[in-house]
Amino acid sequence: MASIYELNKNYQEVAALLETAETEEELQALNDTLKMLDCSIEEKVENTAKYIKNVESDIEGIKVEINRLTTLKKQKERNTEWLKTNIEYALKTKGIEKLEVGTFKCGYRKSESVEVDDLNAIPSDYTKTEIKADKTAIKKALKAGEEINGVHIQTNMNFYIK
Repeated sequence: MASIYELNKNYQEVAALLETAETEEELQALNDTLKMLDCSIEEKVENTAKYIKNVESDIEGIKVEINRLTTLKKQKERNTEWLKTNIEYALKTKGIEKLEVGTFKCGYRKSESVEVDDLNAIPSDYTKTEIKADKTAIKKALKAGEEINGVHIQTNMNFYIK
């Protein structure tokens, strides 16, 4: 993909290697190469940040393509379902339950599923309960001075590049 920031020559070579690195050993070799580059920490950080921005730009392009392909996939799924419904309707109107045409067979087969009429009437042995912490409410209560057993607020240091 196109680069939005220009890297110096050494970093261009490292970036090209990083694009093809697959194993942990290859990534470690790249890390060692970065450590050996003869430049200041400022230059290393600047070039690394440029590379990160280039990759983030690539990621955005990939996200757009994923969305386009997902939309196309959904459209094709809808079209196939419509065609299946069309075949089913044609068979029903002709009173045909099974049909073999060339290498294809179509028809109906029996299956079973459980339908729940009244969830409250089901014995507890046959239900699932998921307990999940409401972290937003907990954090708000802790910030307000309330004491809650089993939780605490942890301060994190989140790295950023702008």
